[in-house]
Amino acid sequence: MQEQEKEPSYLSLYEGLHVTGHPIEVDINTYRLEVVGAVESPLSLTFDEIKKMDLERRYVVLECPGFFVDEGYWTGVRVRDILEMAEVKRGATEVAFTNIDNSYTKKLPLEEVMQEGFLIAYEFNDKEFSEVHGYPLRIVAEGKPGSVWVKWLGKIEVYIDSN
Repeated sequence: MQEQEKEPSYLSLYEGLHVTGHPIEVDINTYRLEVVGAVESPLSLTFDEIKKMDLERRYVVLECPGFFVDEGYWTGVRVRDILEMAEVKRGATEVAFTNIDNSYTKKLPLEEVMQEGFLIAYEFNDKEFSEVHGYPLRIVAEGKPGSVWVKWLGKIEVYIDSN
């Protein structure tokens, strides 16, 4: 009799990454990454469209202070490339990343997310994320704590100011 793989539990190591948050079920056939707000050309991208873009593979450490450190190769599209496609408006100062059920958002300065270490990733160590790790897309924010690495990414919104 073959041993079944255990259901991943909170903070357990599963497929090379620790488990945090509550998985969100995604229908990949209707999934879209929306890029909206202070942009000239709003975007609505499918998972397949994102995977066909210029990809970057980076070795990055994910740290949730006081809990765990995971490290490996993350593959995805640079946040900067997506924002350049959307043509960010002059005067924009902040970018918010929100998961697909709108239950979690992280807002950061535009100049930070335009740096090399910010990816919209779909793979860890050459394997697509499972549902527990943010399938289909999550933010990789090199040098930032795990709370910034939004999983189940559904929307990127650009702001002119924080009001």
